[in-house]
Amino acid sequence: MKKKLFFLLQSIALCMCLNAQISTNQNPKSFSLDNLNLNTVNTVQLTPPDMREIDSVDAERDAMFKMQACGVRIPVDKDFFDYATVIPLQDADLYLLRVTSQYALALNLYCDDFFMPEGTQLHVYNPMHTRCLGAFTDRNNSSDGYFATDYVYNDTMVIEYYCPKNVTDRAKIHIQSIGYFYRDVQYEDGTDVKAGLNTSGPCNVNINCSEGDNYRDVQRSVVKLMIPINAYQIGYCTGTILNNTQEDKKPYVITAAHCIQDVTNQSYYSQIVVVFNYETQGCSRSKQEPKVQSLTGCNVLAYDKSFSQNGGDYLFVELKENIPEDYNPYFCGWTTTHDKAPSAVCIHHPSGDVKKISVSTQQIKETQISSPDEGWDPNTHWTATWSATDNGYGITEGGSSGSGLFNPQGMLIGVLSGGASSCYTQDKYKVDWFGKFYVAYDSIKQWLDPANTGAEELNGNSFTASLTETLSKDNNDFTLYPVPAEDYIIINASENINNAVVTVFDINGRKHLTMQCNIMSYGFKINLPSLPAGTYYINVKSQHFNKTQSFTVR
Repeated sequence: MKKKLFFLLQSIALCMCLNAQISTNQNPKSFSLDNLNLNTVNTVQLTPPDMREIDSVDAERDAMFKMQACGVRIPVDKDFFDYATVIPLQDADLYLLRVTSQYALALNLYCDDFFMPEGTQLHVYNPMHTRCLGAFTDRNNSSDGYFATDYVYNDTMVIEYYCPKNVTDRAKIHIQSIGYFYRDVQYEDGTDVKAGLNTSGPCNVNINCSEGDNYRDVQRSVVKLMIPINAYQIGYCTGTILNNTQEDKKPYVITAAHCIQDVTNQSYYSQIVVVFNYETQGCSRSKQEPKVQSLTGCNVLAYDKSFSQNGGDYLFVELKENIPEDYNPYFCGWTTTHDKAPSAVCIHHPSGDVKKISVSTQQIKETQISSPDEGWDPNTHWTATWSATDNGYGITEGGSSGSGLFNPQGMLIGVLSGGASSCYTQDKYKVDWFGKFYVAYDSIKQWLDPANTGAEELNGNSFTASLTETLSKDNNDFTLYPVPAEDYIIINASENINNAVVTVFDINGRKHLTMQCNIMSYGFKINLPSLPAGTYYINVKSQHFNKTQSFTVR
């Protein structure tokens, strides 16, 4: 993970067909069944892994400065339908299966033969309903038949398949393995599990603190990667979505080559989970898990397998699926300049935690250490020394590997290889090394500059109107009450607004509610979803009306 690396990357194939994890965010059908007792559902009990063996393997990996693992894959090799409980409904059949493994902090699903007929739905959730993934549908089918999900908290996971009676095609859900998470997962109040939340060191700074104010667009380009390291282990890295000169929204992501150091089976690339917008509102640590937004799978286009000696340690991939607009992605800009940035930031997911920011107020330097036993080649890597800021002392950790180094203009200039920084080292050791972007550029410019324009830098683009452009210039068309809001808010319009689409979104453009309604001049009440305290916006749009107002939630 975020460590010094001295080992060559093993050869891997560069072309793969992979699957996506777009979900509909519909609730499972079972949630509306009053008399369902999940304890009566058939259960597959998996033997927990031997933690002594895991500790030994992790110690060996750490000694070799490899990517830090956070979970293991328990082989299952079972057909879901051979074990599931069938519940007949009036117009459909519901299939339910519990999978449990004692002491797991979280579980996730890996399939190696997956097919969903049109009209069917798959959900994965924990028994407490505090984490629910899906619905997965025929959109998630892939030519190679591989599929994977994000994790759900707790040592028990429910897999639910819904099939209307008029569907004649048979689904395929072959459970290859179950991911068992044993670290980088935190318990809250002794019962409710929050996977990945608040697992990084206490000095880290949330991206939505003031330190991130100049990088609000850039932060939307940063993604968390959950990677099957091999047939046994699972780990985290961080990546950045990049723009290209065609500005065609191709989903290109750059991360570190050492993140796939042990990935030798092509199917593992089919099961890399890419998580978007994994961040919390506000600056303080939050107990509310962010909404799940993810895709699965990527095509590897280029990588630098010489990172252990004098390479740039970069991995350049294209996601299998285009990024949905409601994920509100930002396609980050980049520069091939050799100039040393006067200051820089790194935006990353340390230990798989929510998005953090590290700040260097000093000029970025060329790496001064050239010995392979001490660091990276000065011709290939930048050195960033982190600075204390108003809200902490941002550093990097395992899980931060592959994250971007951004100059004051928000352009990518480097990719994290590793370093010595931690919350507990002396200030002079809060230092990390980043592979220079211009070192990687020659190998990836065919994708970033497909028309061969010769561009040496490119601005980022969100391909949507900026927030400031959507704000109403005339705030007299409707007013909001009460402000600050809690559970609801009322729109008072100066005149009736028929067939209006109302959207509630946060400062990063993430949508939390969308509904269609008629707004009467005497007021229209909107029940808000559970929202952390902070600033939000309501957009009201109809055929002849399009205005946005801000409001706060306490």
